[in-house]
Amino acid sequence: MQVSTSLKVLFARLPFITVDDLDSLDFVRMALMLARRSLNVHWELADIERSTQITMRTLDLKVTKRVEDSDGIISLTLVHPDGRELPKWKPGAHIDLHVGEFNHQYSLSSDCEDRSCYRVGVLREPAGRGDSAAVHDLLVDDSAITDSEHYLSIPGGIGITPILATIKEAERTTKDWALLCGGRSRNSMAFLKELESYGDRAKLVPQDELGHLDLDSALAEVEHVTLIYYCAREGLLQAVEAKSAHWPKGSLRLKRFTPKVIERTGDDQPFEVEFTESDKTVTMGATSPSSIPPRVKAST
Repeated sequence: MQVSTSLKVLFARLPFITVDDLDSLDFVRMALMLARRSLNVHWELADIERSTQITMRTLDLKVTKRVEDSDGIISLTLVHPDGRELPKWKPGAHIDLHVGEFNHQYSLSSDCEDRSCYRVGVLREPAGRGDSAAVHDLLVDDSAITDSEHYLSIPGGIGITPILATIKEAERTTKDWALLCGGRSRNSMAFLKELESYGDRAKLVPQDELGHLDLDSALAEVEHVTLIYYCAREGLLQAVEAKSAHWPKGSLRLKRFTPKVIERTGDDQPFEVEFTESDKTVTMGATSPSSIPPRVKAST
């Protein structure tokens, strides 16, 4: 039990370790149980480097190809609207597909070496929760995965800049939208005249005149067909997340100025990893060591 718990902690703290062969585990026979002597793994140094530079959140993709593969099953090829490469993945991975109010996991079935697209297969399940039916009925070629009937944007200060593109896209596609925009003062609010041209759909709230944004009223009633786009400093982001906690999962689309601060209940505790082939022991703390052999046999 202690060994199992230790491994769970190890893989949680070091997600770049991959087990080589689960069938070739080396056990020591003890009185009441089998104890694992060692476990062959390899260490993806490139993944470690990428993790320090990239934080992936929700991706807004579009359907570039829909195929009726068989009775009740469609396959969707998804790409980035700007043609960018998609995040690297490994066989067995899945994605969460958000379509309107629905959210469901689907396994990736494309080539993991081809980062230009993802492909998923979706079986229509008439007795399901409606996720698969929404995918079948709503997604066709050139559909946006995050398409919704209504958009609510809540930017603060300069956070209005990425939201403007969302508004223009909603206007172009005749989607319903509303804006609740805050700022320190009217003089400090960017693109003020452009926003005022939208009339009542853009509610502007300069703090020195009207106080803080009324998030309680804006987010009190759940709207299942609404996506919330918000971009601001951490205080407003946390407030929006807290006030919308009762909304369906997948309703929020955010952009941060800085990485999210992780609140910890206690300090990280160091632990040791023994590399038997190199006869080295490394103490792992809050930061990983800079040089570790790319292929090791870690003793447990």
